[in-house]
Amino acid sequence: MVKNKIKFVVFAAVVLCLTAGFVFSQTQPLSVYEMDDKSETIVLRNGDAKVKEVITMSASAYVSFKQKYPVLSMFTRIFKPANMPTQIENLDLKLDEGKNQIIAEYLMKGAAVNQGDHWEIKSSASETGEKIDLVSQKGNVLVFTMIGQSDPSTKMVTTVNLTLPGGARDIVFDKEAQIVTYKMFSILSARNTIFVILGIVFTLLGVANYIFLKRKKLAF
Repeated sequence: MVKNKIKFVVFAAVVLCLTAGFVFSQTQPLSVYEMDDKSETIVLRNGDAKVKEVITMSASAYVSFKQKYPVLSMFTRIFKPANMPTQIENLDLKLDEGKNQIIAEYLMKGAAVNQGDHWEIKSSASETGEKIDLVSQKGNVLVFTMIGQSDPSTKMVTTVNLTLPGGARDIVFDKEAQIVTYKMFSILSARNTIFVILGIVFTLLGVANYIFLKRKKLAF
């Protein structure tokens, strides 16, 4: 969910490497390259997010990827393009040869934006005409899925487990706008709540004291 533009940059790069160099005749069946992108995204209280992303490819897709990017550092530049508005730090990119996987761990700066009275996490999926769907929510953990297909030969299934900070409340996903909003319990709001409660208590004590004194005078 968080800044899905990164996923689509990677998706486009992988699609490019899968299709480049392959020429299909009209009688030859079209191969379908499948990719499964799963990520665990943990949003911190300051709005940054720790992300672990695992892209699993079909055997043919992985072979093609390895041919295009024999050295992983070549793919790092694609995964972390300089023109991305969201800054990625501490990128750790590796391959699992036995499982045909690309594994990436990184810190995404400013994944959630403080809008004053609430926080926003905006998906970039809508920019490509795609829609990400909320499939489950338990407390502050939301699970999203999306199926992307740039052409008939390439399909990518994305699953995002999004964990909001502890204390997140009023969590809402606007499917049309593709935005997650939430509010955070803060020391300032807690202090304001305490002042309100104390104000009510002192008011009640004042009223009680007034009634007590009035009754005392009437008794004499």
